[in-house]
Amino acid sequence: MNRQALPTVTHLAPLTWLRALAAFLVVVSHSMRGAEVSYFPSDGEPTLLLVRLFDLGDFGVCLFFVLSGCTLTLSTHHRLKSLAGIGPFYLRRFMRIWPAFAVSLLVYLVFISLFRLTYEEDQRPWVVAFTNRYSFEEVLRYLSLTYNITGPRNLFNMAYWSLPVEFQYYLLLPFALLLMNGRRASLFIPIVFGATLLGIDHFMTLPFDRTEVFRLGWTFFGGVLLGALWNPQKAALNPMAGALLAIIFFVFLALDEADLLPLRIHHLGLSPVTHYGLTAVLLVAIGLHFRAPPLPQRFKELLEGYGEVSYSIYLYHVLCINGAILILNRGHWATPNQKLLFILITALLSSFFLGKIGYRLIEQPSILLGRRWTMKMHEEKSPC
Repeated sequence: MNRQALPTVTHLAPLTWLRALAAFLVVVSHSMRGAEVSYFPSDGEPTLLLVRLFDLGDFGVCLFFVLSGCTLTLSTHHRLKSLAGIGPFYLRRFMRIWPAFAVSLLVYLVFISLFRLTYEEDQRPWVVAFTNRYSFEEVLRYLSLTYNITGPRNLFNMAYWSLPVEFQYYLLLPFALLLMNGRRASLFIPIVFGATLLGIDHFMTLPFDRTEVFRLGWTFFGGVLLGALWNPQKAALNPMAGALLAIIFFVFLALDEADLLPLRIHHLGLSPVTHYGLTAVLLVAIGLHFRAPPLPQRFKELLEGYGEVSYSIYLYHVLCINGAILILNRGHWATPNQKLLFILITALLSSFFLGKIGYRLIEQPSILLGRRWTMKMHEEKSPC
């Protein structure tokens, strides 16, 4: 196998569906965190089992990383043939994530100013995270996507922690792809990159505020490995068998995380991150090698649409949860479960709405602009 044998892959439906699942899980998880806070004297924590089963936000982030490594390898490996291609790759990836992130940060800065009017002295968990003071220098650190190194953490939005991690994987990826020339290298190089990052996390102490870029690197490069070894010429496997396998892996993880399985098999004896990462790799492998199962057209369109705008959903869902909390505190809810359902439904609907707006107004134009710039760079370098 060589990089010329890999075709351009623009869309694989099961991977888009998995991206939708990852975004959904993150929204559910953060809605649970918001609902666990007592907002009234008689308030308490919700106990809805069905929602608890989807409280898998950390798994959702691991799934995002695996999907990112896989899809970028599928779309880029065949094109990146020399060091000259690294600059255009970086430009495309920067334009893919930074403009949307920068606009969302501006939105959060405005929201935090308004949020403080009601909660300035409030020290309750979740609430206090959105009344923090910040400096212009700290805003610049966030905009530079280096705040996992410099800190401070969770200053504007607790979900932002993964963005610099993802971008730093982008910085490493083209060097890995250039070395992955041939089947053996395609097996060996992603494993080396992932193991090296994990080894740094285990054996070295670096002055980073957060070290997830090392701890979770194997999930991203696990996706790279899946993408590099995928052979579209082989017939895809039975779709119903793939759907059944995916359901089994996910249900086991959900039941295990909800403490509904025997303790002796909790996380299969692995660390939670390892269990999440391995399950994410397995689900993406299923998405690659099994044909997409038949789904009702409307549900399929919902999954496709949700997966397409998942990045903007990720950026804005915490804002939507906070908005739900502001509305919630103007009324009274009889039970903690009603509180959770209100926050969750409001966050799911409003984040999907904002996600579609963010995708159409910010993400799509930025992606197109990045493509034009890289095409112009290529034309300028090409001989007349």
